[in-house]
Amino acid sequence: MDAILDLEEFAAWRPTGLMVSDSLGVPAVRKSFDPTLSTFPHRRIAKEALLAGNDSVVAVSVRPKQCVGDQFRNIRDSVSFSRGIPH
Repeated sequence: MDAILDLEEFAAWRPTGLMVSDSLGVPAVRKSFDPTLSTFPHRRIAKEALLAGNDSVVAVSVRPKQCVGDQFRNIRDSVSFSRGIPH
């Protein structure tokens, strides 16, 4: 992401702009962490999205094919993990 943001076209925008990720649960993201789609390392995905330079992450479909309660738990766990809060 740094290579893109270092382009001249972004130079004036980046200091005040906001970088927002795509949904962390989209197949392209999931497959980059596990090509078999058998696991979903939600903590690692959220952490790497923030380390990549995103100011905010979209926590939609953070656990595809699961109930809303499971998605909420993954979101809460990822936020707590990224803030260093014991769970």
